[in-house]
Amino acid sequence: MLKLEFVGEKPVISATGVGFDSRKHDKYEYIEPAAHILQMFLNLDEYNKMEKLEPGEVYGEEKILRILKEAVPNFHELYEESIKEYKKALEEEIADVEKQQILGEKERETLKKNYEFMKKYRIQRATNKIVYEEIINACVEILQKKRVTDVKAPFSNTFLHVLGSLKSTLEMQKGPRALVEVKLDTDTPYAQLTVHF
Repeated sequence: MLKLEFVGEKPVISATGVGFDSRKHDKYEYIEPAAHILQMFLNLDEYNKMEKLEPGEVYGEEKILRILKEAVPNFHELYEESIKEYKKALEEEIADVEKQQILGEKERETLKKNYEFMKKYRIQRATNKIVYEEIINACVEILQKKRVTDVKAPFSNTFLHVLGSLKSTLEMQKGPRALVEVKLDTDTPYAQLTVHF
């Protein structure tokens, strides 16, 4: 069952233990800001080319998933397929431990146990990532369809990350060029995504 919850940084799993990569944040922290941007895009009419986001409400899991389902009606099927593939890859990873001849028997057993121990954690991280990426993909699709040229969001690390994801996704799709900037507006900083069609 799909559940959104914070777990933490990317685990680094070995035969000697489990560590965490502090550079690889859990996408959970970006889901709510991304959902605010998606909701704003869904509400735009075809004549708006610029919009400023000023979220006043905290979105819970139910609202986030409702917004995502509105934008991507078959999201649950996409999620089920993606998470099924991810779980299969985790099982294969555990099975492949036996093939690692450089490890002794005790090391292989320890590595398998470490993989098993972190399995639920990793599935939750994958769930958060799938939800985040689907929100970003939906935003980019609407942004291109409605030809949105400017998006202003509150200045924060989370909104900067989301705008950066929109920019990266546009570039990967060889879509319009985009620029993410931090600006001042009457002494209030904000983040801005500018799209050049």
